[in-house]
Amino acid sequence: TLPIPRYKQLVVSGGYGYREDEVQDSDVKLYTHLPWGAAKLYLPEQFLLDYRIVYGYTKHSITDRGTENVFNTVSLTKSWSKTGGLRVGYDNRWTSDKIDRRKSNGFLFNAWYNYNGRLFLRALGGMRNDKDDKSSTLIGDEDYTRYQLTAKYRVDRFGSLSALYQGRERKREELGTRVDYDMFSAEYSVDKERYGGLVLSYAYYLGKYENLDGSAAFSDYVITARVIPATYRN
Repeated sequence: TLPIPRYKQLVVSGGYGYREDEVQDSDVKLYTHLPWGAAKLYLPEQFLLDYRIVYGYTKHSITDRGTENVFNTVSLTKSWSKTGGLRVGYDNRWTSDKIDRRKSNGFLFNAWYNYNGRLFLRALGGMRNDKDDKSSTLIGDEDYTRYQLTAKYRVDRFGSLSALYQGRERKREELGTRVDYDMFSAEYSVDKERYGGLVLSYAYYLGKYENLDGSAAFSDYVITARVIPATYRN
């Protein structure tokens, strides 16, 4: 037998949603049922165990064909007061109808650090493998990867400086395709009650696409400046 861990609090929630869509000038209707549930278990030493499930079922009024979508995720979070924290998790998804069935397994992480309210760092990401169980779709299996890095430093006298990097990757081995997307941005902001505020930002975007016939790429950048006038009151 497994021992039941000591816990401080257990919060359980759930709900149900219903939606009906009708195609204009036809008899076609889609009926969607969406029940969901969640549970949070607060453990000693600032640990948190979180579980969520969403079930969606959509039915076609004419063909009587339905599609099921199920999403499960479980995660464990450890917090260190106001200093930082770490979260790791696992998610499982599957979609099924009378012909196709796809399922995926994924992992996620999120870590953050806060130093005296001046320096804030965050790193998060995830990966997921999406499989076609019946090999009935054209795209086949897919692999997803995403990650993000954030840093922000603030000094009340001089303002704040922040930087953000995002990366995404999608691969479909059966089709021989790969898509990469990267984004980097930086921002400086200052706010003075007497003079107003100023925000300067720069963002750079880079995308690449590869398949069996060749490859393509694009890049772009955006520079913005925003002036916030001071507010005067009588």
